[in-house]
Amino acid sequence: MRRMSSGTVVFNLAGVSVLALVAGYMVRSALVTEHTAQCSRRYPAGMQFALDAQDGAPLSTIELQARAGLREWGVLENAKVVLASDSPSGKSLDVSLAKISSEGSRIQNGLGFVWPVYDIGTASSACLSYSVYLPENFKFGESGHLPGLTGTGTVTSVDGETSDGTFTAHVGWGQHGEIGIDVRSPYTGGSWFASKGQAEWPRGHWVKVDQEVVMNTPGRANGILRMWIDGSLRVENTSFRVRASDEVKMGGVAADTGFITSANDKVVVRLSPFVVQWQ
Repeated sequence: MRRMSSGTVVFNLAGVSVLALVAGYMVRSALVTEHTAQCSRRYPAGMQFALDAQDGAPLSTIELQARAGLREWGVLENAKVVLASDSPSGKSLDVSLAKISSEGSRIQNGLGFVWPVYDIGTASSACLSYSVYLPENFKFGESGHLPGLTGTGTVTSVDGETSDGTFTAHVGWGQHGEIGIDVRSPYTGGSWFASKGQAEWPRGHWVKVDQEVVMNTPGRANGILRMWIDGSLRVENTSFRVRASDEVKMGGVAADTGFITSANDKVVVRLSPFVVQWQ
């Protein structure tokens, strides 16, 4: 019997090693989901909706209302900017979820306004980040909204039909406290994108929120919707469809905060300044 040459042995060992590496990679791919870092770490510097006046003091309610623009409710009644040593920014926008007077049968509570980010219109994607504090005894009971990204048409059409292309992607909670995003658009109507594992909103401490929207190519379902809570990816949809034409642009932030159809004047939700980044 002929002995195997040293070259043959080395060649065979190399082949076995390659096969082992390939098998290991296949097993890893099947078991491990690649981590996607939150968008606030990947996007260039953006703009902040600051909560302080020019002298560094907290915004007064009147100053906050002036920044809120045309589409606004509840700012004078339910909002207050306060110094907060426990807040990530040192200041907090405290929002009471008390009922406010409104026309028609809709019950409005908390506050709502749109922060238009005027330089964002050419962006194909955007990232919104802020922190939120829900009190430890917060009772969910029904669904509610927190600030989320929005896109054009017009500011006032955020609350109406979306035939003009307007979309909103409100961060929110479900009736049992589920984490998710409530998207209103011509394609989705009103759709709830729930957290992986039906996770519940943390209460009793500040929580970091990062939300990412990547616009789809018109006619294709290739957009992306993601949300991280304290750095953990909770919502991800990589076949997101939010616009039908290139005329629909990123717009800014719909800062609505409160229950969708009821009110609770004993509850205060706290928000840090919003930061929007885009690319």
